[in-house]
Amino acid sequence: VGTYITLMNSVSRHQLTTVGSLYMDNIHDLDLLCWYLGKLPVSVRASGFRGGDLELSSDPNVSDVEIAFEGNLLANIHFDYVQFPQVHTNHIVGDKAWGEIDFQTNLHTVGKLGGEAVTEKVPIERDDLYRSEWASFIDAVKTGGKPSSPPEGAILPTLLTEAIIASYLEKREVTVAELLEKYHIHTI
Repeated sequence: VGTYITLMNSVSRHQLTTVGSLYMDNIHDLDLLCWYLGKLPVSVRASGFRGGDLELSSDPNVSDVEIAFEGNLLANIHFDYVQFPQVHTNHIVGDKAWGEIDFQTNLHTVGKLGGEAVTEKVPIERDDLYRSEWASFIDAVKTGGKPSSPPEGAILPTLLTEAIIASYLEKREVTVAELLEKYHIHTI
């Protein structure tokens, strides 16, 4: 989970030249969302714009992405490299409950519709997550074992990121089925 500080300290300047780099920078949101819900999305719709006079401004640098799942379940991810400190939230709403993850404060809130909500702070630092991921990878290389994040796990978030970029550029809803068909993928 990155911040605009990540971009300000970035060695690469791909944010200036790659449309949709905002979504690529935050690809883990999609993976986390699907893991959290245990479901594959049906479609995505993205809107956004390039705002502010920022040195490392991407196109877009502010965006809302709506992700629809089967049944009565909808998620919204807000990406924002204009506000400082950055705003970075995921909202999930179903017909019985809702949830919110604020990646800047590490606050997770879950509530039942018409009922009370419970908020908890996740006691983990970003650097600890990266250290753990790299330690797992290095251990897999040394021992020949399987990493905790195998390469095939990148297929779904990569496809969803492509769908979001297409939605942003083409100003339309993009279904996951059309991408699965495009790449002849039968299961994920």
